[in-house]
Amino acid sequence: MGAETKSPFQCSDILKKEYHYKTADFQDIRKCLQNYYHHNDSKSIAEIVLKIKPSLEPDSYEMGVITAYEAWLYLYVRNSAEAEKFIDKAQKISDNLKDEHQKTTLQLKISIFRNNILELKGEKSEVIVANTKKIFDLASTLSPQSFEYHYYRARLANTLAMCYLIEKNKTEADKYVKITEVETNSLSEPFLQTRLYKLYGFQAMQEKNYDLALQNYLQAVKIAKEKDIPSEIFYINPMISAVYQEKKDYKTATLYSSDFKRMSDSIANVKLKMVEFLEKNNFNKADEEKESTSKMIFVVIPVMLLGVFYLLYYFRKKEKKLKIEVQERTTSTDEIKNLTQLAKENEEAFYVKFPEVYPELYQKLNTFEPPLSSSEVKFCMYMKMKFPTKDIAIFTNSTPKSVENRKYRLRKKLNITQEQDIYHAIDQI
Repeated sequence: MGAETKSPFQCSDILKKEYHYKTADFQDIRKCLQNYYHHNDSKSIAEIVLKIKPSLEPDSYEMGVITAYEAWLYLYVRNSAEAEKFIDKAQKISDNLKDEHQKTTLQLKISIFRNNILELKGEKSEVIVANTKKIFDLASTLSPQSFEYHYYRARLANTLAMCYLIEKNKTEADKYVKITEVETNSLSEPFLQTRLYKLYGFQAMQEKNYDLALQNYLQAVKIAKEKDIPSEIFYINPMISAVYQEKKDYKTATLYSSDFKRMSDSIANVKLKMVEFLEKNNFNKADEEKESTSKMIFVVIPVMLLGVFYLLYYFRKKEKKLKIEVQERTTSTDEIKNLTQLAKENEEAFYVKFPEVYPELYQKLNTFEPPLSSSEVKFCMYMKMKFPTKDIAIFTNSTPKSVENRKYRLRKKLNITQEQDIYHAIDQI
């Protein structure tokens, strides 16, 4: 069997030309897909799907797993509509499986990706939390002797702990932090260990223990670097930047936000290349070979393709705007709606999510001399979202008049004249 000849971490074997699904154990493939998923390595996942799918039975567990990862590829490029189509296909396969363990593990993956789609659409946080608790309960029905039992409970408990910390529900947050600790420590998974220290850091940040927050965030980065998990470093960097802002070390905060910006640009380019890869490799080819009458099931996303042409046009006409265009290209309407909803609900997550959606602006807001305070940066975030004075007053627990006074002081600090619209000026930073 393949399990005897290949380590789960020798995933490049799967991509060799002579490799064929029937010559190996699917467990190797599944573990490698999970490993690439942790690394946000969309290209390797796409290549495995292309290579493995033609040899699978249409209604098999293996096909369900592959189909779920096809859904994730669309999630990766932020197209929830196409992702849902593949999730529905995977769900039909899951519903007909006889093996209970396979059925539950596939259902867990499907449910997590469905929740990701809801997040992308800007669903309310309480709905996301309620769904996550249901998925956690489902994971708890697996055998405690199985790897999946501990893996999914660790992941989901981590997510729930983060949500409850944001909601300032200490009782529930502490409960799920403890579960995360127990389940993570029962496995030797660097991805989970990185997320655990990130959770510790976020917990300390909420308690305004900035030194402890920094210690845990840096430990998470250390593990991520040692085990080559750049996707986790990407998400932790703005959190570290926020710590240094609170410590009023704006120079170091800028370094981390700049690193985040650099990684953000790189990811934006990867996502654009992912679309080109899907088009170039005719991603629906495997299904066409199996069903000549079937429709294309993995078409290039029209909106993404239009975006590529849009970028190419500006590469020629306005090269100085390239970075801004890349950012706009990868900032979806769903993400902006989600960010707006977080602000309206006065969620702490708004301040964590904003740098992910607008990395260019966030980085620039932290490079002014004299530096903006953390409250001034947050104030600019609200103006970027086009919130009127009345709403900003509600979000900041102040009066409309005090908001206008702060706008006046910001004008002076950012050299924005009275003739300029301050909202437009923030957009142009």
